[in-house]
Amino acid sequence: MGADVQWDESTRTVTATRGNTTVQLVIGSTTARVNGQARTLDAAPFIQNGRTLVPLRFVSEAFGAEVEYDPATTAISIVDPNWPRRGGRLNLAMWNKPIGAFNPIIVNDTYGSNLTGLMYEGLWKYDERYIPVPALAEAWEWDETNTKLTFYLRRNATFFDGTPVTAKDVVFTYKAIWHPRYIGPRDSGWEDVVGYEDYANGISGETRENFERGIVTTGNLPGLYAVDDYTVVFQLKQPNAPFLYNIAYGIVDSSKYGSIPVQDWGTANDPYNIFPNGNGPFKMKEYVDGQYAILEANPNYWAGRPYIDEVVWRIVAAEVAVGEMQRGTLDYVEFSPNELDAYAAMPHVKIYEFPDMVFQEMVYNTGPNARGEMGPTTDVRVRRAINHAINRQAIINNLMGGHASMMYGPIHPLTWAYTEDVEQYPYDPDKARQLLEEAGWVLGSDGYRYKDGKRLTLRLLYPNVGNPVRQATAPVVQQWLKEVGIEVILEGYDWPTLDEKRAARDFDMYFIGFSLGNSDPDPTGLWDKAATEPGGFNDSQWWTEKSEQLIAAGKATNDIEERIEIYHEWARHWTEETPALILYAVNTLIAANDRLQNFKPGPQGYLWNIEELWLSR
Repeated sequence: MGADVQWDESTRTVTATRGNTTVQLVIGSTTARVNGQARTLDAAPFIQNGRTLVPLRFVSEAFGAEVEYDPATTAISIVDPNWPRRGGRLNLAMWNKPIGAFNPIIVNDTYGSNLTGLMYEGLWKYDERYIPVPALAEAWEWDETNTKLTFYLRRNATFFDGTPVTAKDVVFTYKAIWHPRYIGPRDSGWEDVVGYEDYANGISGETRENFERGIVTTGNLPGLYAVDDYTVVFQLKQPNAPFLYNIAYGIVDSSKYGSIPVQDWGTANDPYNIFPNGNGPFKMKEYVDGQYAILEANPNYWAGRPYIDEVVWRIVAAEVAVGEMQRGTLDYVEFSPNELDAYAAMPHVKIYEFPDMVFQEMVYNTGPNARGEMGPTTDVRVRRAINHAINRQAIINNLMGGHASMMYGPIHPLTWAYTEDVEQYPYDPDKARQLLEEAGWVLGSDGYRYKDGKRLTLRLLYPNVGNPVRQATAPVVQQWLKEVGIEVILEGYDWPTLDEKRAARDFDMYFIGFSLGNSDPDPTGLWDKAATEPGGFNDSQWWTEKSEQLIAAGKATNDIEERIEIYHEWARHWTEETPALILYAVNTLIAANDRLQNFKPGPQGYLWNIEELWLSR
């Protein structure tokens, strides 16, 4: 019936809560309580074969349901007019405004993804177990060689205007990612697709004019083709173990985007960017840049119209969100550990905490900066020295309140390939000073280090809104680095500005939180050479031939044990090169209004089951 059930072993009490109603039953007692008021039961609850049995009629009626018994068939029917309740507005907050791209293959920020994820659906999505399950595709299968992946689309999946989602739209979407004029961050990890390189290099698959103009068509490629309206095939040159995770992006309407150059998608020149003809559970109703977005339920959604009528995302400062949650004007927020006491004290709020596929890192610029200069962080000895100068455990203990854990290396602890058998860079200021001396940075009389008459000065960029812990970490890191002779200039920006600067390589170091899109440890798209291109996620600019070889080897086998060994070797290489310092793996903290029902946040997302959520009032 959608109630939250708790068991107290010491008092042998069952407590069930749904909305404003709380029912308490004690094993062996005929006295129950509903919202604190005593009620007499016809029969006492008892435990049998490890299961707790309670009076069905009493509990059902306590939650407002009607119970009917048919003596002819001995069937019992429970009709609950209040569950699930249809209607209402889900009120949510984001700390920063989206960068502005809402096209599913262009969007590259968490805030924009909040909206895009509701308006578009991919071929598959995650379930509660963090396992891929069908979405726009009702099924898929590999052939016996593990090189041919076939998707079978749902025949009831449509875009907002009722146009069917077809195999041609799938072909069109992925061809757009591979097009030479594509400007987004997802053109990485496709080398095994037959014909990909010829298309990506503008050799075949479109006319010369289409390649030059940025036009994408629905025509088939050797490694990507529609068999019929509802069957699409990806053909690979060789097995690629994590390839399924590449096929997760929202599918766009080829009839709308066919005449728009791909380099304009998600920009001011894209007429469908903000109000798209998507295929997800919600569609954009109203959008005011920098203030709010209102999305309304899609009545034609393939899984059925969502129970909730509207979802409203507003730009709200984290410190303001506490008061809004207290007043009930927000339905859930992600919050920092220093706010836990405030949220926990709210009687109408439930706290969720779970290890997440999220980590905080400090990225180093290992290549030329925006001015074409090779800065100090291009020297691996300087990067290693900085790592030793930062006390990450102190950040976890003092700023995160213990709601995080150490993450040694680039492979997340929740994946099956995580290892701690890497260079861990323990806090050791003396080691940091030694490395800086070896790199030629000599301590001056003013306490800072110099080389060739130039002071060792680094710019650290960080988002100055939305994450109080990250904001508090910046001056702490500044002080730790000062203690080993490094001058750090702090530059705080809103997220769109910081994103522009990192893309332009206008930094020495910057803070960022990263949410991994899947549980496979393949680092393609994050740390490979292709991801260093403009628009890619690897703006550290780091890559090596050894790294590329190991990444390729990890994809070429389906043997888990072989992949583990390969990724362990890759992680050791990455940590030796240290293009970034992983500060910690995050435990996500969420405060949710108790009116929000069937809410099950986890690593798979917070709104992964948005069509099943409902509001009790």
